Amino acid sequence: MTTRRSTGEGGSEHVVPARIPPHAIEKAKKLSEMAHAALGCRGVTRSDLRYDDINDIMVLLEVNTQPGMTPTSLVPEQAAAQGVGFDDLVLWITEDAYARGGAGRIANSGEASGQAAP
Repeated sequence: MTTRRSTGEGGSEHVVPARIPPHAIEKAKKLSEMAHAALGCRGVTRSDLRYDDINDIMVLLEVNTQPGMTPTSLVPEQAAAQGVGFDDLVLWITEDAYARGGAGRIANSGEASGQAAP
C-alpha cells in the first residue's frame, strides 16, 4: 500500500508502505483483489483507494489496468518495498503473460510486426 501526498510545485511523495492501521491495509488488499478479479484483470493492476480513518471506510476510486513502469511509478516502488527488484518484476510480468498464452498469440499472429492476423 502506498500513500501519495503533495510536496508542492506539482510534485508528490510516495509513502511506502502507507501509514494506515494494519486492518485498513488488509481491507485495501482485499478490496483491490476483489475488483481485479471482478473485472477479469490479469497481470499487474493498480487500485486507487481513499481511506477515511475517522469512519474506517475504504472506497475504491479506480483500477488502473496499465499502471506506469517508470522509475517514479508506483508499481515498481511497491514491488521494491516488498523486496522485488525492477528486473524481477518485469520478468514476472512477462512470464505471467506468456504462461497465459497472450504473448505467444500476438507473436504468432503477426500483430507485433504490423501484419494482419490470419
